[in-house]
Amino acid sequence: MSKDEALDFFNFGQTFEDTGPRNTYMKAPFMWLGSKYSYLPNIIPLLPVRKRWVDHFGGSGVVSLNYPDVELMVFNDRYSGIVDFYRCMRDEKMMHAMLDYLNLMPAQSREEHYRCREEWVTTTDPVERAAKWYYALQTSVIGKNHAFARTVRTKFKFRLPPELELFERVHYKMKRFIIENLDARTCAKDFDTIDTVHYFDPPYLGTCQGGYKHKWTSFDMQELLNLINNLQGAVALSHKDDPNIDSGVKWDEKHVFDGYSRAEVMHAGRTVSHGKVKEVLWIKH
Repeated sequence: MSKDEALDFFNFGQTFEDTGPRNTYMKAPFMWLGSKYSYLPNIIPLLPVRKRWVDHFGGSGVVSLNYPDVELMVFNDRYSGIVDFYRCMRDEKMMHAMLDYLNLMPAQSREEHYRCREEWVTTTDPVERAAKWYYALQTSVIGKNHAFARTVRTKFKFRLPPELELFERVHYKMKRFIIENLDARTCAKDFDTIDTVHYFDPPYLGTCQGGYKHKWTSFDMQELLNLINNLQGAVALSHKDDPNIDSGVKWDEKHVFDGYSRAEVMHAGRTVSHGKVKEVLWIKH
């Protein structure tokens, strides 16, 4: 890549600004437990806008997909399935090859679900790997990728095949991003400047999301709060309301929204931990 191409890719030298209130928001291309899609009208207008945007617990990517374009944009997630998928989505040829692969697969197959769930980790071809991961996720209970989402209801609309228009929109947005597979602490230190906006959306305490094996603990949260206290850039943190987060950082803003949690499910597909929550966005400028 030439210097001019690199500058064009990152949009250096061009102006950027908050796009203001919107009526519609781009969806994520896959289901993800803990996705902030329903909160976007509350979250996006409140986020600071600077030259750099770094999403440290990217998850479904829905917040990053709807954040205004700035000079440097980073999407990070520690789960390699998400990172492999979005790296594939950034390349137009790979994205269409993945769509072709998915369109040949059955929309609802228990055998295919378990085959993809077992094989994607060891698959070396990046397109096939991303397609298998996506298929296993989309045919799982609430996108947690731990049990096949069987249905006997004729009106149930499965989440396959994927929408071409949505994939193309995601592709053009993700072309702007550096995609990382780092521990959030490392990522924050690597990209921290006075011109950075750091966004943290860790799992709820005592839960894990999607393919993550480690449950988020109070110790993990305290480590994150200590990290935030030492960052130069602005910080936005999404989580359930928690007095320890209130006192752990000298926040400039706190915004509370009504939400609903489906954090844990049993293998039979029944929700065992759910209900109304107070979702909060803390901001430090």
